[in-house]
Amino acid sequence: MNSDRSTPRVRIRLGSRLWFWRVLSVFFLLMFVAIGVKSHYFERVLCKFGLIEDNMVGGDYWAKVGWTNTLEKLNINADIVFFGNSITKGASFHENFSDRLIVNLGYPGDGMKGMLTRIQQVRCVRPNKIFMLAGINDINRMDESEFRSNYEALVDSLLTIVPADGLYIESLLPVNNKFHIDNGLIVERNRLIRSIADAKGCRFLNVHALYCEDGELPDGLTRDGIHLRPEAYGRWAEMLKPYIYGD
Repeated sequence: MNSDRSTPRVRIRLGSRLWFWRVLSVFFLLMFVAIGVKSHYFERVLCKFGLIEDNMVGGDYWAKVGWTNTLEKLNINADIVFFGNSITKGASFHENFSDRLIVNLGYPGDGMKGMLTRIQQVRCVRPNKIFMLAGINDINRMDESEFRSNYEALVDSLLTIVPADGLYIESLLPVNNKFHIDNGLIVERNRLIRSIADAKGCRFLNVHALYCEDGELPDGLTRDGIHLRPEAYGRWAEMLKPYIYGD
């Protein structure tokens, strides 16, 4: 009788343990899925097997798609597009040139490959002139050959939108010792960028010279060693005036 009475209790204990391990397994499965989604692991696996393209990997892909869709629906003809990364985004040139329709397409953290995926954003607003700043986020990731090939691809893509005399290629800005980029390398890449601009017949704007003091970006002009303070953009705007209003 004692054995018979204990059987249900044993079953209850076994059932409780099974339930616990099932819940724990589901918990770890959900954690794995969450981490995989956040790190874009699943997208990268799909990319590896050729099921999606490289430029679809990353949470910013859908942001870019939505942004492009909005710009297309606006159906505007821009006078000027500023195309670049967070340094471009930080500018308020629409306030300096309020009589021009200006679209700022600065995207924080963007490199040249990312900008190539955003060419349609530039195209759909039909600009007369494009001012492009690119490369600072690639400078530690690419050797000279890769940097050149990606920069040339970006320039060539923009030249399908505007003629060469409508594309203004801006130099990289200096940084200071708060930031982990070699200013000497920036100078070298600016020489490379200038050679590309000359070869393509585009206009090269030496923004670097506006902000370089003793070989680096002064502390008073930057908040973190690389990004400009809002008031520091004034000298850049002054430099742009003849190009904004000129032919």
